Formats: sequence, structure tokens, C-alpha cells
Amino acid sequence: MDAVSFGLAVFTCIGTLNDLMKKASDKVAAYTNASKEIPMLLKGVHHQCLKLRKDLEFLQHLKIEDTVDNTELIELQEDGLSKLERNAAKLARTLALNGRPSSREKLTYAFKYKPAVTKFHEEIQQWYARYSVSFYLLARVMAVHEYNTVGASQIMETVAGLKDARLRLLSKTMEKPEMLGSNGHEMDIPIRFTTATVSQNYAARQIVLDYVPAKFPEYAENARRDIQELASILSNFDPLSTGLLTCDHVAEVNVDDCQLFVLSFSFPPGLSQPCALRELLQRRPLKAIPINTRLVLATSLTTSVICMHAASFVHKNIRPETILIFDGPESTKNTFLIGFEFFRSNENQTQRRGDDSWTMAIYRHPKRQGLHPDSNYRMQHDIYSLGVCLLEIGLWECFVYYSFEDDDRGLPRDEVARPGDVFNVHPRSTPERPHELHARETKLRLENLARDRLPAYMGKKYTNVVLACLTCLEDPQFGRDLDNDNGLIIGTRFIKMVYQELQSISV
Repeated sequence: MDAVSFGLAVFTCIGTLNDLMKKASDKVAAYTNASKEIPMLLKGVHHQCLKLRKDLEFLQHLKIEDTVDNTELIELQEDGLSKLERNAAKLARTLALNGRPSSREKLTYAFKYKPAVTKFHEEIQQWYARYSVSFYLLARVMAVHEYNTVGASQIMETVAGLKDARLRLLSKTMEKPEMLGSNGHEMDIPIRFTTATVSQNYAARQIVLDYVPAKFPEYAENARRDIQELASILSNFDPLSTGLLTCDHVAEVNVDDCQLFVLSFSFPPGLSQPCALRELLQRRPLKAIPINTRLVLATSLTTSVICMHAASFVHKNIRPETILIFDGPESTKNTFLIGFEFFRSNENQTQRRGDDSWTMAIYRHPKRQGLHPDSNYRMQHDIYSLGVCLLEIGLWECFVYYSFEDDDRGLPRDEVARPGDVFNVHPRSTPERPHELHARETKLRLENLARDRLPAYMGKKYTNVVLACLTCLEDPQFGRDLDNDNGLIIGTRFIKMVYQELQSISV
């Protein structure tokens, strides 16, 4: 498949949607005096098609670079377009009856039109859910062009904004978010189990402040540049569809001779009460978190990682202490990835520096543990960390427990932590058990937990997703040998083997 065939698939799909809109409009006119429900449903079809057509017109005007690395992504997009075109064509055929509705047609409507229209709406929602995240990868392959997203979905606006940000970044003309000085926030409320706080901005609106230390003074200028680039990229994301909070600005502060960068994030619309996933895991029993809620948390977290990678960043610190859960309407839960302490651009060289924190090591691949990790950091290492989190969410069993006692700040530290009951041996390095040994043992223990216990909690399909993440660096289908991949092939396979499999799970 190539960019030309992709363009043809978009053109064909738009034509089918136009045909469906015409037939829906004709039926609305035919039923205006015969029924109130039918025209309302068919107008809904027309509106849905308009939205889809606008998104597809945006795709149609993209100039996609035709390279070998793009092939799998284009094939994934064409698969989605083919399914969309078939669904639209099927409903168009159902609505193809001519003339005014007869008495018999009115009677049979409930058995024909209404189920078909309802099914079409459900199929479109499933299509967006299954394929929308792959659109973010398009920002990696779009060439420079003029485009218009007026009337398009928030997803396409985010894709366009992300591409604009990447172009400005590459051309060194990006407008950096203002680097503000700060004397601290006396009214900050710590979010326990994290390094983040809830505060208020100058307009008295609630914000999340995420603190990123500049760990190596000799790289302070590089750290300043990287944090500004990250903030600029995150300012283009829609939080509800990407699982990444919108960044407003960056502050640079000095606390006890330690240089800190403070990322300021807006609260997502309609959401409140942020807490760490670690707190929920530690304090909420399994029976209080139904399977469908755990599945939503897992899918949302996976979306966050995909979008992070689509922006050409690796997170390097994915664990329950860096995952915020916001309360939404009707007791819904929404996850957002924070904790950018170790992040870097996937295109920059890794410094291959580590630490000896056992609470963090649980979520790291064995080759990325210890003070001097064995391999350079790759996107698959983030995917491995995601797999550990998905296992923890599925079992709803804490892998790390903290005992803060009178510590109101509640910072996650090894000194106040103990391993969860799932570990037979403490996952800490000792002279008798160097990190290479205990790292392999921990990985094997996690894989066995997934195989032996997870199916009873979340089913076989979810279990396979977790195992795919935990073994992604050993699996040739997941890009084991793609050392020089720019993220497109691995990102596409990540979507197919993890995200789409999660989306296909029915509860």
C-alpha cells in the first residue's frame, strides 16, 4: 500500500458518505408527514456523515510522505476506511427504497430502518474508538501543506496542531511557552503518592503543577530546551481524547539549590478531584472497581502513551505514581499521564543514566535497571512499563505500598515503601542478588502473574494484551529488531496489538 492508494480510499469513502447523506435527506422529506421519529433519526445520520466527511476531507488534503516506514500505518488507515465505507454503503442500500412511504412501510419501519440507523451510529462510534488514535501518528508523516480543520472533530484539530508544532520545532521557530519565574505556591495542595500538586492560577482556576528536577547541572540548558519543547507540544493536545493534560506554561524555580521546572496544566473541562492511581490501588478494594472501569482506565492510559510517542517523546517513568485519575460526570474515571521527570525526545541521544530505586525498577525492563542501564532507551521500554501497569490495574492489586504516617506531603519514596504481596522476594538489589538477577526474576514473576491469575480477573484477550507489552522487546512481531525505527512501525504495531485489542473487549 502507498500514499496514492490511501488517497483513493479516502475519495471512495467520501463518495459513499455523500450518497448516504442524499438518501437520508430524501427519506426525511418522504417521512415528514408520516412520522416524527424517523426524520429525527435520519437527520442524525446526516449530521454524523457531515462530521465524518469533514474529517475525511482533512485527510484527503494531507500530503503523506511515501516511505517504507509509513507502509504499515497507511495499511492500518486503509483498513479503517474500508470498514467505514462498507458500513455507510450498507445503510445507504437500506434507505434506497423510492417513493412515499406506504402504510406497510410505516408498519415495518420499526423492524428495518430504526435498527439499521441505530447500528450505524454504534458502528461509527466503534470506528472512531478503534482508529482515531492512529490519526495522531499521521502528524509524523504529513508533509508541509495548507489545510483547514474548521468543522472537523477535535481529533483532527489535535493532529493539525501537533503537526504545526513539530514543524516549528524542526525549523527552530517554535513559540516557546513563557518561562515564568516563581516564588512558589503557598496554597499548593499535594496530590499524595505523586510529586504533583493542585494549585490555582492567576484567574483563580484550578491547575495541576508537575515538578521536573534538572538532575544533571551540566545538562541544564539542554533540560531547559527539552522542557520547553515538551510544553509546546502538550499545549496542542486535547486532554479528553489524548489522556495528556494541556500545558499552559513552564516556571523555573530554585529550591534548596536544586533547579526545578514546573509544568502548569489546566484541569480538563468537567473533571475534578485528581488523585494518583497508586492511591486508588492502595485504598480501594477490588470489588469497588468493576471490570468495565478497569478496562476504561487501561484503554485511556494506553491512549496517553500512544499520543506521547506520536509527539516523538518517550516518558521513561510510567507507573501508578505518575498517572492521575480525575472524577468525571456520573462517577466516570479519566486517566492522565504526568511525571515527566525522566522524559526525553525520542530523536535525542539517551544519556544511559539510571538509579537504584526498587519502587521504580518494578516498572522498568531488566535492561533499563540499575545505575548504568544495559541498553539505550526505546519506545518499547515505555510499552513494557505500560504492561506492568495494565497488569496491576487488571488484578487491582498494589505492587508497591507506602506508609506515610504523619507525612502530609505523601511523596513516594523507597524509604516508606514495601513490595506488594505478589512478590515472593523483595525486588531490591543486594550484594548477593545484583540487579541483573532480581530484574530477570521480577520480569518472570510479572509474566507468570499475567498467565496464571489475570485471565480469571479480566479474560484471555486482556491477558494477551498485557503479555504482548511485557514481551514486546523479545517479540519480532512487535519490532524486536527495529533498533533504527523512527517510531512509526512500532507505533502502528502498538496500536494494532495493544490498543485495538483493548477496544475489542466486550464486558
